[in-house]
Amino acid sequence: MNVENMTEGERKARFTGMLVSYGLDPVCAEACTRALSWRGKNGGFLKRTKPSGNDLAAGAWCALMLEANPLKVGAGGVMMLSDDARAVYREVAAAIDAGKLGGNFWKLDVDRVKLEQLGVY
Repeated sequence: MNVENMTEGERKARFTGMLVSYGLDPVCAEACTRALSWRGKNGGFLKRTKPSGNDLAAGAWCALMLEANPLKVGAGGVMMLSDDARAVYREVAAAIDAGKLGGNFWKLDVDRVKLEQLGVY
């Protein structure tokens, strides 16, 4: 099926399934999916800010953003994660370090992409 013809829910399910096939825990894969924007001009990039509350996506966002653009993640953001979100953070960070999720994480942050195009970053 062509990606352009898929609904948002189908794209999310496909992305989550892909992360699980790479060896990520299903809960962590779902959190990574929720850490991304799926609509608008930022669709396909990480959300601009860390998801709030005790959302597990906050842990996934911190781990992915530390690879994409570490200037956007403060130490307090990681320190204030709930225990469950911190577990997701550790799992995603370990998967990144092990190379399970590939590379080029800088492409997940829209600002980093623009800075790379300008040759600034």
